[in-house]
Amino acid sequence: MSSMKTWAAAVCLSVMTLPAVAAGNDAWRAVLGSAGQWVGQVRYAGNPAKTVDLRVNTETTPDKATVIRYLTYAEAGQRAYAMSLMTWHPETNALIESYFRRGNGSLHQYKVDSVDFKDASHWKLVYSRNGQNNGQPAKLKLEWERQGSRMLSKELACQVQGTSCDYKLKRETRLELQQ
Repeated sequence: MSSMKTWAAAVCLSVMTLPAVAAGNDAWRAVLGSAGQWVGQVRYAGNPAKTVDLRVNTETTPDKATVIRYLTYAEAGQRAYAMSLMTWHPETNALIESYFRRGNGSLHQYKVDSVDFKDASHWKLVYSRNGQNNGQPAKLKLEWERQGSRMLSKELACQVQGTSCDYKLKRETRLELQQ
């Protein structure tokens, strides 16, 4: 078994076996509120900016411990597919996500910066992690908001320079819930 397959199997197993005790946590309840079939677009910042059609089908496992997202979009004129698994880790108070596309995978742990949870259809979640942007160390921040049948997410990146950090938009996704 290749190292990527071994890694992917380990990530899937560890993500799916975490207990669902965090279901009462507002951040996790917000993530659970993203379930459904969504259609919209993702706009990548740049010069020129690029906009791509996107379909996201999101479901939860029966125990509500894992959120599974299937993403379909166009890449170079071809249909592309990706998959994301997300869970809440109560001991570290973190969101953990694994992402798979075209035989590659990544694993990320996010710190929840803020959450405003009204109900499963109305919330805003901001979370962050250290990572890379254009091959350089960066702080990455994600803002994810649901207002009824609309969902907006933004990924922002900041090249760390001393103590200052000026976040710039990397991509913005706007989705509509399909009935």
